[in-house]
Amino acid sequence: LTVYGVFYNFDFGPNYRLVNSSDVIGTGTVVYGQAGYLLPEFTKAGRLQPYLAYSSRSFEAYTDNASTLGIGANWYLSGHNAKISAEFTQMNHPGGTDNSKFTIQAMIFL
Repeated sequence: LTVYGVFYNFDFGPNYRLVNSSDVIGTGTVVYGQAGYLLPEFTKAGRLQPYLAYSSRSFEAYTDNASTLGIGANWYLSGHNAKISAEFTQMNHPGGTDNSKFTIQAMIFL
């Protein structure tokens, strides 16, 4: 079982905000948590770790909070030396704009 949590308190100046296509950041607070479970080995091809991630963001420049929910899995191919990750993320930005994305990435430790 893997659990990770963090609390951020950002102060970039009064009502600061930066918006791009994938996220929003600004003066305010962010709470982030992630939990995953490494399943028992069921094949010689690697091990699977499904996980959930959630963040809630509250910024001075917005009256609404923002949130993100991620559902994904890591496929460990060679212990922690190589993995492939896939994640579906649903984002709710302040002001009612929502978007989602699907990400696949690979990591190789040399």
